[in-house]
Parts: sequence; C-alpha cells; structure tokens
Amino acid sequence: MKAAYLKTTRNAAVVCGLRNSVIFVLSLIVAGMGIDWLLPEQDVPTVTAKLAWLAAHRDAYDVLFIGSSRVRRQISPAVFDATMAARGFPTCSVNLGVDAMTFPELGYLLDRVVEILGKQPRLRMIVTDLNPLRRELYPVNAEQSLRAIYWHDFHYTMEACRAVLRDPKANGGPSTNYGELLAAHLNLMMRRYCNLGRCYALLQAPGKSDVTSIDEKDRGYFPVDELMKPAEALVFDEKLAAMKIPENRRVRQDPVLEVALERFVKKIESTGAHAFFVAPPVAALGRSLLPRATDGSHPVTFEFDDPVLYESLYAPAKRYDAQHLNLTGSTEFTQLLANRIADSLEQGATEVQPSRR
Repeated sequence: MKAAYLKTTRNAAVVCGLRNSVIFVLSLIVAGMGIDWLLPEQDVPTVTAKLAWLAAHRDAYDVLFIGSSRVRRQISPAVFDATMAARGFPTCSVNLGVDAMTFPELGYLLDRVVEILGKQPRLRMIVTDLNPLRRELYPVNAEQSLRAIYWHDFHYTMEACRAVLRDPKANGGPSTNYGELLAAHLNLMMRRYCNLGRCYALLQAPGKSDVTSIDEKDRGYFPVDELMKPAEALVFDEKLAAMKIPENRRVRQDPVLEVALERFVKKIESTGAHAFFVAPPVAALGRSLLPRATDGSHPVTFEFDDPVLYESLYAPAKRYDAQHLNLTGSTEFTQLLANRIADSLEQGATEVQPSRR
C-alpha cells in the first residue's frame, strides 16, 4: 500500500510539474507577445530600411516588387516604369527585394507591407518571384541572427514546422533530422517572444538600418555589374545542357507552400491590388510550384526559367553567376517582364500559365 501510495504521489508530482511548466512557458509567450506589440520593429538589416522607406512614401507607388535577390538585383523600377509608359500603362514602382527572402519569411514581410499600406486605392499590383519554402536555416538566416528571429511569430513558425514534418528535404537541404529542424524553429520563436536585446536596442542611436538599400534613383534596385568566373561558366553550360532536356525538369511539389501561396494572394488582393508572380531565369533542374488562380484571372504567372524560350537571358555575358543576371541581363529581363505585364493588361489579365501544374 505504501509503495502504491508513493508511486501515485510521484506521478501526481510529475503531472503537476509538467502542468506548471506548460503554464509558465505559455505565460512567458503571452507576456512576450504583449511586450513585442508595444516595442518598435526590430532593426533588421535591409528589411527595416525598405519597410521604413515604404512607410514614408506609402502614397507614391502603384507597383511593388518583393522577393529575393532575384528581385533586388534583377528588376529595375526605372526601366520597368519607362517600358510600361511606352506601352501606355504609366506606373511608379519600387523594389522591396531582399537577398535570400523566401517563404515563410516572405509571407511575414507581406504582412508588414499590408499593415503599412492598408487599402490604398493607388496600389495596382505586387510582383513576386517564385521560390521554395525554406525548411533549413542558412547563412543570412542563421539561427542566432536577427534576420532569422524577427519573422518567427507563432503563425510562420508553425508554417515552417508543418513543412519540416511533411518533408525536411523539400528545399534541397541535406538534413533529414526532423527533431533538429523543429527545435531550431521553436527556439527562434521563443527568442523572438522573449524579446532578447530589444531594450538594449532602444538605447542605441536611431538610423542603424542599412539606408544604402534604398535611394531616390534606383528605388531599391541593387544590380551587380560583373561577369561569371570562367570555372563557374563551365558548370553553368553543363547545367543548361541538362535543362534543355524536358524530362529533366520537374516541378517541386510542396503542399505547405501551395497553402502559403494561396494565403499570399488573398493578402495581396485585400489591398485592392493584383498579384503577379515571376519564375526567374535560374539555372536549376527543379521548377517552381505555380500558384493557383483565385478568380480565373489572377494571379498571373510569367515563366522565364526556360533556356530554350529565353535563350538570351541565359547567355553567360548577361549573368554574374548561375542564379543571377548582371546589370546588362537585368535590364533586358526588366523590359521583358514589363512587356509581358503590359500584354496581360491589354488582354484583361487572363494570361495565367498552368502549363506546369
């Protein structure tokens, strides 16, 4: 009897301890969320500067480009506006691209953009490059960096965790350790809601953001005027040869990304704007998942990741590496993109491309 009593007492103590631990953690998260809501946005390199610029010029632009380095370094607002004006569709655009900006972080960035703009009648379109949903952390989003921490709110942490549970290798990473990846994302969420270092940041001098990421002339466009190195050009040529064989091209299926894209489009449409997506001219056998049209006409997707149809964009002289165009290539790419968008506007935006679904 005594042994049974002691066992029952120990079990009750364990349950009570676990319950108290869960309550403590939840209380910590709730308190952290409250503090996070009261504090100003964290000063994330490039991201904060671009959002601050948008807030200061929220009525100036009717076209926003958002996405990764394939937006930041490959789409020129000045060239785009000039080409659109020549086609009879005057625009005023800004480039909010940030290096390595992919889902889930991209979804979080769009939320911030929508908060800044609200329903703004002037905004006509948001153009985004297509990328996979990242499971793993990588140098710019390293586990201890502010860039990794700031977007790990509850919603986007759960999105990352769902993606890991479905397939930890879907974005091409080497890891198959579910526990490691889940722990990394949950740890980042805890760090975010614990607001580590936020009070110290408030004491720092304002203006820490990378203001060079935006200027009046280039409006967030940051091209690279270089050529591929000879050794990289040889590897690039081999990849192009493989890409030109249709059987080698496969769409990256990702149910979590598909849901994220649907939410992304609805968020854009909530501003009164239309969503346009771009599959950029990258050197990769895998092809991006195309978002579904929500109303029979939007979003519109333009596929430039075909070295046969867009041979000129894959010329080594127009690239600084296998994944990015240089200044010459990005100018041509921007003109092509503007003309494709103008074509779709003339056709009533019905040019949805479902060919790879």
